Amino acid sequence: MSGAGGALPGTAGGAREAGAFGWMGAEIVGAFGNVRVGWQKSNKSVKYAIKTMKKMEIIKSKHVDHIENEKLILEKLSHPFTVSGGLLIVQLEYYGFMQDDRFVYFITELLRGGDLFTYHRSIGNFPSKQTT
Repeated sequence: MSGAGGALPGTAGGAREAGAFGWMGAEIVGAFGNVRVGWQKSNKSVKYAIKTMKKMEIIKSKHVDHIENEKLILEKLSHPFTVSGGLLIVQLEYYGFMQDDRFVYFITELLRGGDLFTYHRSIGNFPSKQTT
């Protein structure tokens, strides 16, 4: 897995190293990892959503291909998402991937207000008009 992705604002060449980021203590627990609010230590004013996954858990659960596919999808993602019941159209920015000895990380734009999966579970199936 490489570190491809969009350049992080304020970084030379989109440099991505876990040690260059600070983290808030609160996190959202997901199926494959946790998502935390993070920022670059060089620019604390811009916040990111940083998904953190343990390498050993990914290997043990035989989901390496899932994580590689998620990375490929994020790299190719260019689609406006409808958020908050269709009231706001935003495009999720993907800033890249990084790893250290124990974890892999995905860095995306921080969109407040919950995730699409939780929203989908709360309302059931999306109406056809909303998905086209």
